[in-house]
Amino acid sequence: MKKILDILILEDNKDDLDLIKHELMKLDQKYETRSVDNRSSYLKLLEEKLPDIILSDYNLPDIDGEEALNILRERDQNIPFILTSSLIGEEKAIKMMRDGANDFIMKDKLGRLIPAIQREIRDYYDKIQAIEDQDELLLFNQIFINSTSAISILDEKGFIISHNLADEKLFGYTIKELKGKTPAIFFGEKDFEINLRLSKQKGFVKRHKQFTNKSGELKTIDLSIIKIEDQSGRIRFACINHDITELEKKKEEISNTKDFYESILENISSGVLVTDRNDQVLYVNKEMERIAGVPASRIIGQSIHEGFDGETSVEFKKKYLTVRNSLFLSQYEASNGALSSNRDNIQRGWLIPLVENNTFNGMICTAEDVTEKVNIQKKLNVQKRQLDTLVSNLPGMAYRCLVDDNWTMLYISDGVKKLTGYEPDELVNNKKLSYNDIIDPDEAEKNWSSIYKAMDEGKHYEIEYKIITKDGIKKWVWEKAFPVGKDENGYIITEGFITDITDRKMIEKMLETSYNIITRSPSVAFRWKNDKDWTVDFVTDNVENIFGYTKEEFYNKKIFYADVIFKEDLGNIIKEMAEYSSKKEVNSFTHKSYRIVTKNDEIKWVKDDTYILRDNDRNIIAYEGIITDVTNIVETQKDLLILSTAVDQSPSIIVLTNIFGDIVYSNPAFTNITGYAFKEVEGKNLRVLKSENMDDELYNELWDTISSGKVWSGEITNKKRDETIYWEKAIISPIFNKQKEIINYLKIGEDITEQKRMESELNKHRDHLEELVKSRTAELNAKFDEVEKLNKLFLNREHRINELRDELKKIKKRFKLD
Repeated sequence: MKKILDILILEDNKDDLDLIKHELMKLDQKYETRSVDNRSSYLKLLEEKLPDIILSDYNLPDIDGEEALNILRERDQNIPFILTSSLIGEEKAIKMMRDGANDFIMKDKLGRLIPAIQREIRDYYDKIQAIEDQDELLLFNQIFINSTSAISILDEKGFIISHNLADEKLFGYTIKELKGKTPAIFFGEKDFEINLRLSKQKGFVKRHKQFTNKSGELKTIDLSIIKIEDQSGRIRFACINHDITELEKKKEEISNTKDFYESILENISSGVLVTDRNDQVLYVNKEMERIAGVPASRIIGQSIHEGFDGETSVEFKKKYLTVRNSLFLSQYEASNGALSSNRDNIQRGWLIPLVENNTFNGMICTAEDVTEKVNIQKKLNVQKRQLDTLVSNLPGMAYRCLVDDNWTMLYISDGVKKLTGYEPDELVNNKKLSYNDIIDPDEAEKNWSSIYKAMDEGKHYEIEYKIITKDGIKKWVWEKAFPVGKDENGYIITEGFITDITDRKMIEKMLETSYNIITRSPSVAFRWKNDKDWTVDFVTDNVENIFGYTKEEFYNKKIFYADVIFKEDLGNIIKEMAEYSSKKEVNSFTHKSYRIVTKNDEIKWVKDDTYILRDNDRNIIAYEGIITDVTNIVETQKDLLILSTAVDQSPSIIVLTNIFGDIVYSNPAFTNITGYAFKEVEGKNLRVLKSENMDDELYNELWDTISSGKVWSGEITNKKRDETIYWEKAIISPIFNKQKEIINYLKIGEDITEQKRMESELNKHRDHLEELVKSRTAELNAKFDEVEKLNKLFLNREHRINELRDELKKIKKRFKLD
């Protein structure tokens, strides 16, 4: 029952009213009474508020009990109505009971009043609850049937009892076809049994699944199985299936186009730098590196407030903070460099805040080196440049107009010409056309009524929409305006500013599908007490993703933050904390990356951005930190260091080209051997090394081989920077992406000039020896002829012959002719 019971009494006799109120004091709950003695007062009280119960006399001056009952029943059929009267006759009493009166109590028997009130109020609330329960049941049934989520109800053993239309559409089976079956027909018997068992134990299971429906379509769903137990202990399960097939396809499309958009950003002529909500640099393209004169590795991860030096940078940071606080995009120009240490250059760009739910979420900073343009403009006409700067200070047009169907312009600044192509006098007072005429018809669906409402309420409005210029070009514009009054016809007069945001829209579009370049790795937020164990009194729900421990384990002090830090790193962390905390002017700092040990004894590297919470006396209250898993980054950096060291120290020539053969990388060995520094050959074709000694046919064969996806190896002659010819033994291999498309060529070469020289010398020496052998063989043959002659001439001088033979043996031995 209600805490305070509202009782309405219709009684014109003061003594009887006092008796009734005295009897009501016996109620065992709080109550309040309202009393009337005539028809008009009765109607007024019913209009103000319907009571919980009505006690009514039968005879009043201008109304009787029957009319009072009928008036009540026209408004509500369930509020109890008890007749309290003297003897009115059995016929009237029975008629009123039939017409809806709940009870009749004689005034001389008011002892029955309290039990009657308690009974009728209890019955009244039971009826109301029953109606509410029935309405709620109908509501839930309608939600179940018409839900866009596919829902099926299972019994305790997992058999399908019923399902809704979305479930039938997703799986393709009617309830008749599924009768006596479990969802295992879609997901596999073993898998479904495991999920059902887990749901019984935990009450809830969520899975990412794939299955083939009745029509043979492959579907991807998020499946949730929820255990439901009613008051009688009966168990049911609700299977809720969200079809994410198209979402998965979209993710794949986004992934496939990421490289394309990143390539655009890397090749546009403007520098682009992106920061996050904490003003840390997330992304820097090549042009911004060039403008800043600082490599991206030194900028990314740094605060925009700390990553650059110089007086003009201070001005840029002020502009950055202004845009950050106002959430309005702004163009800037710096005459002595904004994002560069070069004091002589001039930069121009936009500061575009990334806003979500009216909250700063990061900044896109663009920059263009316009030094040459500005200098030329200065030389041509210094005075004109100064005047133009004053006129074009606003990148758009200011205006005053009537908030009518035509947006009738009363005044427009000269900026309208640059923005729309129209002269001011063409639009003022709709002389040739109205401003509404140049709004793109595609914008008709915008909620312009919200603008009229804002104007009516005296509030400003902001809106983005497209216009069509005099040349037929579509532009995106941003408009902000304030109401300043009304004209004699009652039209609101508003003043505002409209600026061209086409470039920003283009950048937003480019970043739309590759926006993960400015998203941060999943992080966990902590708050620690200022004690020796760093007791955790707050942590975000996703803590288990990194640490393996639940937030309850931290809250229940089963684990302290100091416990999860790798023991060998704990000393350095404590030292850092003490050093920063001792400086009362320090409010935040970033730890060097350190290791943690998860609940599963896995070692991870984390980055820790810590904020110090202090009281008014600068004493430390607690610490807050953002912990980010950087394990992959640390491991990758180690691998890259090893790989880059190996490549830089390799004695072999290593060259990487694009698919056209233009050099994009060379190692130190390339410079040592060819004499070319990398900057001299960057972007040049590999043919820069070709010597005149090499045949074009060989080069054609080489490119035919590698462009067909095969590896080419062989010996070629190349030309050094000083025109010296050298021999190179080379292997050239194509490099493929995930789609098996050739994206680069890698050449690994070895200088074999000395080897070739030695081979030539060896060949010359071999030819000399062969000539020497021929000469000595001729001499030997002459000796043989002489011996034969002596043999014929001196047949009897056998001893001489033997001597000659001995001499012959010596000659053979000397020249190794045996």
